[in-house]
Amino acid sequence: MLTGKPGASEEENHLVRMTAGFETVRDFVELIEERGSGQRRTSPTFLLNSQFQGQPIDNEKMITSCSS
Repeated sequence: MLTGKPGASEEENHLVRMTAGFETVRDFVELIEERGSGQRRTSPTFLLNSQFQGQPIDNEKMITSCSS
């Protein structure tokens, strides 16, 4: 995801990195949509069910946390 495709042009590498990034965000969005369903018992599920200062963590902050 970070390096692209070995031997590819810079344009191809950019496309590979962008595609991988979008797929990763899509996966995080799917996890967020499953919030509270109890279907998964993973670290992201813990994050989905967590709170910060008494409030649920919003989707944007969750995506940023998962992709960092």
